[in-house]
Amino acid sequence: MTASNPLIRLVEAGSEVISASVKYGEKVILGISGRERQAVEAELRQAKAVGQFTILMASARAKSAINDLVRQESTTEQSAETPIVVTDGADVEPPTCIEDYDALTASQIVVLLSELSHDDRNHVLAYETANRGRNSILKELSRLA
Repeated sequence: MTASNPLIRLVEAGSEVISASVKYGEKVILGISGRERQAVEAELRQAKAVGQFTILMASARAKSAINDLVRQESTTEQSAETPIVVTDGADVEPPTCIEDYDALTASQIVVLLSELSHDDRNHVLAYETANRGRNSILKELSRLA
């Protein structure tokens, strides 16, 4: 194993374990014949498939976790760079990032917040704070920050 990425090394190690198990199973069935051999071969194929599936799922989950951490770190850096400025209600226009913002209920807006950029969420926060102050929206914005 020469890969430097720990995730790739993990997948390669899992593949090596599966390969070694299959080779051992193949040696075992050499001394068996008839129905027993067919049953062992079937179990061996199933074990190999389950092992490969497990490695694929584990690597996909690991990649997803790494991507989430990278995104979270990126969001944290953005939050530190862009301070939230709340002004009085007269200066803050309704957010244009959400169509018909003032016509939507708080629960309809909360569903859309995770799709917005950091700057758009700041605009929603400034508008809500200066105008309606709906707690469910403010709490969700706080959670996403």
